[in-house]
Amino acid sequence: MDAVVSERALREIYLKGFEIAVREGGARAIMSTYGPVNGIFTASNYDLLTTILRKEWGFDGIVMTDWWAKGNDFAGDEGTLANVAAQVRAQNDLNMVNASAGDNSSRDNLPEALSDGRLTRAELCRSAENICRFLMGSISFLFDNGRETELDRELEASLSEEDLALRQMIVARFLGREYDFDTKLIKTERGEQTVCNVQPRQQGVYNLLMDVRAKEGYSPLAQMSMSIFLDKDLKESLTLTGADTEWRHLTIMHPSFVNSFFLKFFFGQTGLEIGRVRLDMIMTREEALARYKEQLG
Repeated sequence: MDAVVSERALREIYLKGFEIAVREGGARAIMSTYGPVNGIFTASNYDLLTTILRKEWGFDGIVMTDWWAKGNDFAGDEGTLANVAAQVRAQNDLNMVNASAGDNSSRDNLPEALSDGRLTRAELCRSAENICRFLMGSISFLFDNGRETELDRELEASLSEEDLALRQMIVARFLGREYDFDTKLIKTERGEQTVCNVQPRQQGVYNLLMDVRAKEGYSPLAQMSMSIFLDKDLKESLTLTGADTEWRHLTIMHPSFVNSFFLKFFFGQTGLEIGRVRLDMIMTREEALARYKEQLG
């Protein structure tokens, strides 16, 4: 819906809260909206994002679009998802969401606009500079470079037991279709849990393959239990006895169409030994969607 509003009402009423957030609150990141204001989509609105926000209010942070936002060049033009060039010209720095920016998976018009002169390399560099400035001033950047901040000290003093457990979380990043976990990092004592943030580069359907057995030296009547959670869902509960000293091979399927998920191992009793833990892609996202469409007929 096109929001038609006078400049006076826009500045004195609708923009006032944003102006306070920027001038007084020091906001460093802003999201543009889906719709147009007076015929121009906000993600590509130079007057809003450059003239007012940056030049008049002194904002030097980043502006990102809402998910799959449209852009247009002139008031009244139809907005399109592909018109990212108009967004860059307006200093909307980040276009969301792109599966692969390097491959131009969204088929936006940046290459075409650069070629025919509607967009300059300098305008792209300007947005890149905005993004780098934002990143270099972030708490995460300072933390990664070993620089403590006042916020770090406040957080350290307020950490709960759950926070401390999350701090010890394993981050598993992998690029190919398969990945082996370092099982030495999995704690198998009674009451222990190990949480992994799994970040596969490629979306798809994965099998979690796991070898487990009872350690030698336990009574045949002893019971050892283990639970496996994917995100918040319990996917497998396993109980072995002291007699189960042969490797048990588990296969758990987990469809993952997002870029990351959480994997948690919880041990109710001591005595289990973990052999190999492997994440293996059985279908890419495209293959899974094609099979789903085929099943729908």
